[in-house]
Amino acid sequence: MEEVEINISPEMGIYKVFKYLNYTTWFALAEFIDNSLQSFITKKKKTQFNRDKCIINIQYFQKENKLIISDNAFGITESEHQRAFTAGIPPQDSSGLSEFGIGMKSAAIWYSPRWSVTTQPYDSNLEYKYEFNLTNIVKGDGKILPEIKEISTKKGFTRIELNNLHHKLNEKNLKVIMLNLASIYRIFMRKEILELTINNEKVRYQEIEILNDYPENINTNIEKKLSWKQDIDLVINKEIKVRGFIALRKKDSIENSGLSLFRRNRLIIGNHNNLYRPKTIFGRPNSIQYSRIFGELHLEGIEVSHTKDSFNFGSIEDDFIKKIYEKINQGPYSLYKQACLYKAKEFDENTLLPTLNIIDNIILKLNNNIQDVLNDISLKKRFGIINKMEINSIQKNKNYLEYKFSKNILKLLINKLYVETKVCIGEIKKDKFFEVFIDNKKNSKLKNFFIVINKNHQFFINASYERDESIEIFISLTISL
Repeated sequence: MEEVEINISPEMGIYKVFKYLNYTTWFALAEFIDNSLQSFITKKKKTQFNRDKCIINIQYFQKENKLIISDNAFGITESEHQRAFTAGIPPQDSSGLSEFGIGMKSAAIWYSPRWSVTTQPYDSNLEYKYEFNLTNIVKGDGKILPEIKEISTKKGFTRIELNNLHHKLNEKNLKVIMLNLASIYRIFMRKEILELTINNEKVRYQEIEILNDYPENINTNIEKKLSWKQDIDLVINKEIKVRGFIALRKKDSIENSGLSLFRRNRLIIGNHNNLYRPKTIFGRPNSIQYSRIFGELHLEGIEVSHTKDSFNFGSIEDDFIKKIYEKINQGPYSLYKQACLYKAKEFDENTLLPTLNIIDNIILKLNNNIQDVLNDISLKKRFGIINKMEINSIQKNKNYLEYKFSKNILKLLINKLYVETKVCIGEIKKDKFFEVFIDNKKNSKLKNFFIVINKNHQFFINASYERDESIEIFISLTISL
């Protein structure tokens, strides 16, 4: 078996810098995924292997503090070894995801002082294992000899093991990493080119439902609801092509609204909870359009940073934002105007149920704690009176959206008078957050109150249901009053 040796001495000095790069854990992992994906896409055309998608498995071993990344992307052929393990030598074809010749080395050293790469090319029966130790690389002569053995049972894979991680992970980190990688590689997942798992859990991107509704505050006889999605196809400064779409979310979200910017189908800017929100388009965080607009834009003809997490916009970013704004703010059914004016008309069941759960929990707490402070409270406050027919109407409709009741009943004893209060979510014609009704029954020892919380109030329209704290505070105050 012929001995193989690679020499990385010309670029050894730069290896020391990689540990201090401004990576995030997910963009560092993305460097390995980029290499695997590009290898799969390029070599799939050259092989007879029947592999429909690139399968990448990431395993984190907390006790050992190590990461293992493995793929089925046809391996690194022997002729590529010198380039693959030397920093700064781009691939012959740099038009894909592997571009600068730095990613694997920089990410590996950022993560770990000691790492190894095991690969078995699709066109060979030999398996190669390279061991890297940062201290030895810097102090040594730059020559690395792989361990080579014959293997015929498995072909076309690469396995990277990162030991003694500088950046330790935990269960919470891994969940955030999964969300970010799903965002970065959503295009490849949609096309079913990539299957990615972390600790045996499949990474999936949660698609966003687009608003389908009538134009807001536009005098028109339009009979059908519109899907609020607009295709984008622009050229900036005669060089940069921008294509994709901008749309409005059916369910607003402050955290997850915003634009995602891609290059070569891979996200560069706008990953999970860090989306691109230029003020010209999105306004301030408390504006209506801020939580409603989202989109995916693919940019061509613009360079990216070597860590592939930002575009080198330079002076053209303002023009880029202006062109996008003008595009979505034209025509009789302007998407931007709809975003600024739109108010949700009603809740669906999935939105109502979490709020009702909050109400139930508040009532339980009040039932357990409030009775001792009520001895001196009187019921002199005036309430609107509803008759028995209206109460029956409310009860009859409790399974529908007109009035949705909480399960629990607030029960109090005030001045020898029993008070039972039911809370529901419904419609109030007046612009009030809530209204209180009293059942005008003859039984003087029992009073039935109904608190109707207005589901069309501006607070609920603007509220983000991913943040229950604000809703709980408002409902607590309502019931207490």
